[in-house]
Amino acid sequence: MEKDVREIVNKKVVVKRYGKTDWKKLHPAIKDVLIDLRLRGDYTLKAREIIQLAVANDDLKTLTDHMQDCRNWRNVPNLRRSERKAGICKENAKLLSCAAELQGEAARKFMKDNKLENFEITPLQQKILFEITYKAMEEDVQKIVNEKDVVELYGKTDWNKLHPAIKEVVIDLQFRGDYTPAAREIIQEAVATNYFLLFYDLMKDRKNWKNVPKDRFQRREIYLLYWQ
Repeated sequence: MEKDVREIVNKKVVVKRYGKTDWKKLHPAIKDVLIDLRLRGDYTLKAREIIQLAVANDDLKTLTDHMQDCRNWRNVPNLRRSERKAGICKENAKLLSCAAELQGEAARKFMKDNKLENFEITPLQQKILFEITYKAMEEDVQKIVNEKDVVELYGKTDWNKLHPAIKEVVIDLQFRGDYTPAAREIIQEAVATNYFLLFYDLMKDRKNWKNVPKDRFQRREIYLLYWQ
């Protein structure tokens, strides 16, 4: 597959249109993404129109932006698409997507059975996956705060003007599954009114967050305290 990709990027028509790709100096994550695209049959003329200029320029940031645009990759499962953006090869991405819901002993058994004990995600891949997940969580929260029933109950939230600390904590609540209707009964009015002090008081009240692990609860409180 690598040979196929190198032949494609060096084709005269590709070089003329998008520029020369220096494969030896190309970022490893970009290489992995291209090889994965080729393996799945997704490295098409249309795909090259989207990403090839970033490839030729060895521009990982721009490539990541293109890969994050779901409109470009509608036929790819969500989790595998995220792993691909991070430069995780097809085989490992497929395995990891199967284990997405596993925890504890079940997750350890899966890793052992599939010989993934020594599998590592690089710091760069971790960063890219974090950015992908963060963006998805932020989009989810924006949809929730703009839902008709939420607005009617608690008021309209101006996301662009919302206090940065409120944003971060609400996104974290969504990530951990804590941003429930019950949680919104507690905090949503403070969110909608952008009332940081009230939001802080509600977040630091342990009675409001009995199902949240102590460590997570304390981290949120400390983070908000920093903004006091």
